[in-house]
Amino acid sequence: MEGNEPTLAEENPREDVPPRLRPSNESPPDSVSTPRPNADDGTPHAVTTEAPIVLADAHVTPAKLLRSEPGFEILSDTEVDRRIRRLSRRSFLWAAVAVAGTWGGIRWLGTRRPDGGVQWPFRLLFRANENLSRDLFSGARLAPVFPRSAATMPRANGDYGVAPEVDSDWQLRLMGLADMSAAEVPDAGEANSSAEETPASDKKRPAFTSGDKKSGPGKGDAAEAQANEEGSDSTSSSSDHEPAVFVTMEQIRALPRTEMVTELKCIEGWSNIVHWAGVRMVDFMRKFPPATKDQSPFDPSRPGNLPEYVSMETPEGDYYVGLDMASAVHPQTLLCYEMNGKPLTPEHGAPLRLAIPVKYGIKNIKNIGKIKYTDDRPKDFWAEQGYDWYAGH
Repeated sequence: MEGNEPTLAEENPREDVPPRLRPSNESPPDSVSTPRPNADDGTPHAVTTEAPIVLADAHVTPAKLLRSEPGFEILSDTEVDRRIRRLSRRSFLWAAVAVAGTWGGIRWLGTRRPDGGVQWPFRLLFRANENLSRDLFSGARLAPVFPRSAATMPRANGDYGVAPEVDSDWQLRLMGLADMSAAEVPDAGEANSSAEETPASDKKRPAFTSGDKKSGPGKGDAAEAQANEEGSDSTSSSSDHEPAVFVTMEQIRALPRTEMVTELKCIEGWSNIVHWAGVRMVDFMRKFPPATKDQSPFDPSRPGNLPEYVSMETPEGDYYVGLDMASAVHPQTLLCYEMNGKPLTPEHGAPLRLAIPVKYGIKNIKNIGKIKYTDDRPKDFWAEQGYDWYAGH
């Protein structure tokens, strides 16, 4: 007999299969004949199988069968209603505890002392996120790049420190260089004259309103009041009186030119793909290197020998950002002077802005006027308003 031909049914059915019920006055058939094709000539022949055994006892009910199976329990309607009510009460109590706990947690967080413009538990979370991000950061991990045809004009978002027109006498001030022999100190009389022309109260920072797009309702007023109380002067900082090396736009354009098409991501949620052109920050540092800790030549592959941070400000200090050194020497961090094939316009940060695709847009400072290498953690405009200082993604 071939292996795929039907076989006769076993004489004794499985004992663990429950019997099928039938009326007691119905006699079971002795056998069932089913036509099957003949394997030799194709003519049908009958294969006889035994009929399944059925139970003649009509007093056996499904409930009795279920009781005999392990894991089944037959409940009365009264017992079912009792258990449902008990579960409903328990669920309501758990829901009440969850709501009360959430509300109490929110109230507790809202009454904590501020730390850098935000309650200290949130600031701790920001710092934990920064530490984890910095540990996982790698210069070999690049942001996605796109074809030039995908580039679009980004929003002219944020005008803090942006000049209405390009200053023909613009120069970039550098501090913390390895070679400061060419450094100049700003004329004291000129600095005092500038300070007298602009009242200190007007130089702290642009005033926020309740409708400011990033400060949120009432947040800007509180941040401004805190800044005034602390006496911070972001416009006229101590760096205004530090010796600095002055670099012209012609010197920057003479450095190796780099182009890239990356995505500018705003912390508000929108993004644009932009074609940038300028000089990589790491190439800029090779020309104007920072002072290393062991006085050896600049080597970006030895970040532990470099200053911890890079500080950048607009010429008048209205806007300022801080960068960790690893992000500053990332191969896609660009000092940009062209966008989408054209020179920068004032609203987009002319004459020089930062394009750093591993950070959110709040770090892409426009109209750069000062760069300083330092081991002290630099101040950051939006971090003072309660945002994450690191601002990486």
